[in-house]
Amino acid sequence: MSDWINPPHPLLPEVGQPLDAAELQQWGPQRHGGYHLSCLRYAQSLWRQGLPARALLALNLSLSLRLSANDPALQAWPLPYRALSWILQQRPEGQFLGNPRRHWQHLATRVRGPQQALRSWRAWACWHLAEALLPLAQFPPDSAQIVAEALAEPTAWQVQQALQRHDPDGSSAWLEAMACLGRSIGTQQSSACSLKILGPQQMDGIGDLAREIWPEVYRELLSPQQIAYMLKRSYAQETLLADLQRGVIFAQILSSNQDVAGFLALEPMPQRRAFLHKLYLLPSRIGQGLGAAALQQAAELARFWGCGELELRVNRGNHRAIRAYLRAGFCFAGELCTDIGEGFVMDDHLLRLNLNPAPHSIA
Repeated sequence: MSDWINPPHPLLPEVGQPLDAAELQQWGPQRHGGYHLSCLRYAQSLWRQGLPARALLALNLSLSLRLSANDPALQAWPLPYRALSWILQQRPEGQFLGNPRRHWQHLATRVRGPQQALRSWRAWACWHLAEALLPLAQFPPDSAQIVAEALAEPTAWQVQQALQRHDPDGSSAWLEAMACLGRSIGTQQSSACSLKILGPQQMDGIGDLAREIWPEVYRELLSPQQIAYMLKRSYAQETLLADLQRGVIFAQILSSNQDVAGFLALEPMPQRRAFLHKLYLLPSRIGQGLGAAALQQAAELARFWGCGELELRVNRGNHRAIRAYLRAGFCFAGELCTDIGEGFVMDDHLLRLNLNPAPHSIA
């Protein structure tokens, strides 16, 4: 077929000529294995015509079905998680892809009608594939929805558990797609960690950690010039010592084998508040549950001080951190845009956690 633009998709059934919506309409209200196969054939046709965004929508239609594991069409052509991952990986320059990350965020939270729970969790499964494959700067989430609804996207472990409940026959196809991308599912439990409170003689180590962590954490959020300026401004020895004298507690985050994984800075404030100024992990330790464990330790320390609230500020574009804080129970409490000099600003969300301090606190 000379009109094809893209080569065949290797994970979808081949078609001899372009197809249109009649391929799906032929089934009327019936939604069974034949419809599943037609969705895949239609997606192949759209892909070959150079329409990857529409091909993803056709695959969505397949993922809206609940089919028996014994269905011959499903046995021949599994649920198309790997097929849509392939499209995200191959996305040709100049061909419209849309924003799959945002699309699946919306689909997961707004889907209605038959099989609502199944379709929602399958959309979150697709969202995780998009998160793994698409650069955040080009394909951002819908931040307005995240703020308005305090939306914390589920972890891969939560998606796995939900798929096993709602989709026991099809969950293995998603696990296989994730494994092909080298993405682990993780567990519900946070990794164990401890905090080592630091004194004045150990402040140089905080600066060394920050200079290793910041260029990676803020690579897509701040310019190299602003990163260098803020490191110099916030992590100079005299600044750290002044913070320490003011009452800020600095601590190394230690993993279960006592390796240094990162650091945090926490300060008791008036009106029974605590402020978490800093919580950073080494890039190699991200995704191991240490951040959640360190956040829990910080909250416990604030409770010990008698604080009823824990506050922090986070860059509005730092979606990974925002997601972690929302999962930990924080709520959006405002916006902060601060002029920090030399033409730079800190444009942040203010987040707040209700600590519900225990009766034995020393307030």
